[in-house]
Amino acid sequence: MPVEFLTDEQAAGYAAYRGAPSRAELERFFFLDDADRELIEGKRRAHNRLGFAVQLCTVRYLGVFLDDPTDVPAEVADYLAEQLDVADPSVLKAYGERENTRLEHVRELRRVLEYKDFSEAEAVLRAWVDARAWTTGEGPKALFDAAAGWLGERRVLLPGVTTLARLVASVREVANQRLWDTLCGLLNVGRRAVLDSLLTVPPGQRISELDQLRRGPVRISGPQMKWALKRAEEIADLGMGEVDVSAIPPRRLAELSRYGLDGKASLLRRHGDPRRLATLLAPRLTVRSLPRQDPEQILDDTQRWALLRRCLTDETMPLDTRAAAALVLLFGLPLSRIRHLTVDQLELGGTRSFLATGRHPLLLPLRLVDLLQRLADTPPTRASLANANAQARQRWLFPGLTPGRPTSRSGLQLKLCAYRVDARPARNGALISLAADLPAPVLADVLGLHTSTAVYWATLAKRDWSNYLAARIANASSEDSEGACQE
Repeated sequence: MPVEFLTDEQAAGYAAYRGAPSRAELERFFFLDDADRELIEGKRRAHNRLGFAVQLCTVRYLGVFLDDPTDVPAEVADYLAEQLDVADPSVLKAYGERENTRLEHVRELRRVLEYKDFSEAEAVLRAWVDARAWTTGEGPKALFDAAAGWLGERRVLLPGVTTLARLVASVREVANQRLWDTLCGLLNVGRRAVLDSLLTVPPGQRISELDQLRRGPVRISGPQMKWALKRAEEIADLGMGEVDVSAIPPRRLAELSRYGLDGKASLLRRHGDPRRLATLLAPRLTVRSLPRQDPEQILDDTQRWALLRRCLTDETMPLDTRAAAALVLLFGLPLSRIRHLTVDQLELGGTRSFLATGRHPLLLPLRLVDLLQRLADTPPTRASLANANAQARQRWLFPGLTPGRPTSRSGLQLKLCAYRVDARPARNGALISLAADLPAPVLADVLGLHTSTAVYWATLAKRDWSNYLAARIANASSEDSEGACQE
């Protein structure tokens, strides 16, 4: 039976066998332990023992008792029959001949296994779904599956598919309405008028003010940058940054913001006041409201040094892959910057060699110097396609297939992945290690990072450099005093 957001196939597969269970599922849900066998041994005939075992294991697997216990995959019947020493699994057909027997077994299993009716847990489930819908903004299908899992974990018999689907849909709608009402309630009359004015088309224009604000720069240039700054100033002048949305879950705000950025103005105009105003407000708050997420994958020092040692010594690896991976593993340079490195950024000397990446060049270890020097001396592989004005072109350390262009970031990433170097975890590990040994200002200068980015990594490394900064300030003050005295 089709149910709104569920397809016919999904509704038909709810609380029912969808083919044979896997071997792992059979061992998890259909293995009969000593307590199960003690319950089953009281049944006199083979078909009753097998039918009782089917009902026992099915309620653990699906969360329901079967009206027709004979309608199970053959693999289930065979697996249970083998454990019960029932020679012929087909005797299960005789289990459904007497309805009273099935009902007695169901009542016994409910009592022994302590399964509850859905009506006993409906109120608690509603509160749980409401809390999840409010905080996560998940779609109805995800909430439906989560609700079914919640019932199974608490030994509550699953209701009909329509009952559960309608509960999820109604609770989710209430949560959405509460979100719109809450955001709308934060706006005074003036701010509501300002937001509504974004949907109007100014005289002489073809698109609304909202669509104009959505448009971003189309190329990198001075006028485009000035236009982008003006647009940011216009958004700030709307005065929405003062609205306190601390009570709104960030994920809900981000979800509503995406809809507000993509939805057509003509469609937004048709929404009711709370939803329309909340949708217009969310995109102006998302950047301020969403916290910066910590990196999820970090390569530990042991693995990082092992990979770096391989890159510096393994001659079977391609030269460009070894050099790029070493720069990521040692200095945490992003692939987007590595691909743009040129030969001119190398400062090769007798005993000390450097690579210019930030305000101060990086001192390179000798093995890495050798790799980069060999890479710089490598002749072009597609000389036949080279530009006639080859001398005027930049000499890329990592040239691409197109003459005069560096390699692509994705291409470089694939080369590293082929040798089990995942750039993101490797870079995260290197930056955290460097941030633990260097103050944030030094890290920013050496690697060419923004100061706030360097501070962020220093915070992750949990190292307090306040004493260093105080000493640096004191040293600068003493030098100024000495200079003044000398004068």
